Amino acid sequence: MKYFSLIFCLFVITSCDSQTSKEFADKAEAKYNSNDFIGAVSEFDKAIALDSTSSILYLKRGNAKFSLEDNKNALRDYNRAVYLNTTNPENYVARGNSKLNLSDYQGAVADFDIALAAKPFAEAYYGRAVAKINLNDYSAAISDYTEAMESEFQF
Repeated sequence: MKYFSLIFCLFVITSCDSQTSKEFADKAEAKYNSNDFIGAVSEFDKAIALDSTSSILYLKRGNAKFSLEDNKNALRDYNRAVYLNTTNPENYVARGNSKLNLSDYQGAVADFDIALAAKPFAEAYYGRAVAKINLNDYSAAISDYTEAMESEFQF
């Protein structure tokens, strides 16, 4: 009976201190928004430990790592986000931006192409234009810059 009481007390104590993935994600968002990217990564780590199936958590942790210029680890998170949700164009844009910073211009173009097939928006056109410039495809880059400017100002 002593052991049961002890185990029950430990369970109650740990239950009171336990937080949900959403609570950690909310803390991470607050830290990210205040430019505490290291703190955001730490909180996203905790959220992912509780919910490793959320592509959004991986995307957002990747964004925090990207903000820290930790492109290799950001790319790992973006790869996981894409794996978990292949239909979210934001996952591909984020991964494309990370690939740009890692000088994988062909890979970046491929990711921006996928994003643009799902939803044309300025950031994807702009990223693809940057990649195409680095691939010396200047006329295609100009076309993408034009699309980026036009889509940015559409209402």
